[in-house]
Amino acid sequence: MALLLVVAPPPAEAGAVQVGGPASDVEGAASNLLKRAEEIEAELARRPDSEALLAQLTRTRINAANTLISDGAGESTRGVAEVKQQLALGRVAWSEYMKVARKPGFALATLVAPALFELAELSSNSQEALKNVRAAVRAQKFVTEGRPGKNSWSTLAFYELFAQDYKAADESIEKAIVYTKTKYEREAIEKQFTEVEKAAKQFGRELKPR
Repeated sequence: MALLLVVAPPPAEAGAVQVGGPASDVEGAASNLLKRAEEIEAELARRPDSEALLAQLTRTRINAANTLISDGAGESTRGVAEVKQQLALGRVAWSEYMKVARKPGFALATLVAPALFELAELSSNSQEALKNVRAAVRAQKFVTEGRPGKNSWSTLAFYELFAQDYKAADESIEKAIVYTKTKYEREAIEKQFTEVEKAAKQFGRELKPR
């Protein structure tokens, strides 16, 4: 999908896989994560309502996708399919986690929100992409609740633009602007909002039946 979004990367989550070493190390990390995900799923078969296990599975699937990307998986059709599969499995785990979690963890939501937006970019069609973007919006709202600030609110605004909720996006970007400290900073975020809005409207036109 032709989604375009450039936002500041979220803070690293505790327990997230750090990549950037030799390719063999990255490949080993991805393999270990996939194996760990299978182990967690086996445990979940015995305890399907375990909030902790569902959180671990969500985190592990998304970290596996991110590690595959760092390993260059996005450079081949097969690699992209593998990344999409892990992100999709991460979304399923997150959905199950949301059913049992009293209050979704901030750190996990910080990992999930951009992953769901990335899944939207890999979607097969516009409606599928919209569904994933809206899921990203819901996850990002937990991020703004846990750590309100310029980056968290502006990211929510950008996601809401692609979710075609322009009124909510306007409100979120105003909240982001509250956290800016200089005129330059405010103008920069307003310019970025305008650019993302153009891309979001183009995406919106793709959603309309022809």
